[in-house]
Amino acid sequence: MVPRVPDEYFRKRASESDDVREDRTRDTADAQRPQPSDVAQPARDGIAPRLLVLILVAALAGAYILGRLVIFTPKAPEIPTISPSAGPTAPISEGYAPYDGRVATVQAHEALGECREGGNRDSPDALIDDDPDTIWRCHGDGEGESITFTFDPSVTLVGVRLVNGNTVWTGRYAAERRLLSVQWRFADGSYFVQGLAANNRGFQEIRFPEVNTGSVTMTVELATAPGDPADMVDAVSISSLEFLVPG
Repeated sequence: MVPRVPDEYFRKRASESDDVREDRTRDTADAQRPQPSDVAQPARDGIAPRLLVLILVAALAGAYILGRLVIFTPKAPEIPTISPSAGPTAPISEGYAPYDGRVATVQAHEALGECREGGNRDSPDALIDDDPDTIWRCHGDGEGESITFTFDPSVTLVGVRLVNGNTVWTGRYAAERRLLSVQWRFADGSYFVQGLAANNRGFQEIRFPEVNTGSVTMTVELATAPGDPADMVDAVSISSLEFLVPG
């Protein structure tokens, strides 16, 4: 019988084992594989800074345009104020110049009018009685108060002059209201609006083209607020009035 050599003598040496060769092959492959630092890194998630700036600028521009078109509120129109001048703001007739010749005064035949809040102590007659110590006066803001003056016979008027406010009673001029605007309307329907200065204690005169009329109505349009909180000074007044005719 041939003696049998044990099988372990025919096994591969450790240096030549399959496991060793596989490890060598893996090490070689790993050495040849590019390292992470050599491989280009993919772009990070998110938006590039330049693109982000462009988006923000576009958004701001869009918001501005939207605000101008939708949110913008038109400026409220300015409310016109009445000029405190002695010139007419509504001419009697177009194309005619105010009378500029010599003038004289004429007295009205009658003055009729009642204050809306009652009382007749300071009646319209005070404006045609040729007495400097009498006055026409109505309690309240004066808006809508009117006096109609009649002439018998008819006259040709070319102007009026008046003293605005209470200059008759001591200490009342600044305390009471003063007129800012009155309308003068003639018998034929023509009219004009006279602006008045609130700080002039003297006569304020206005001229207009010649108007032949038998009556003229004065209506208060606007007055100042009282200069004093006391109720007794809440009033409008005219201290003197003169009608002008060609002289």
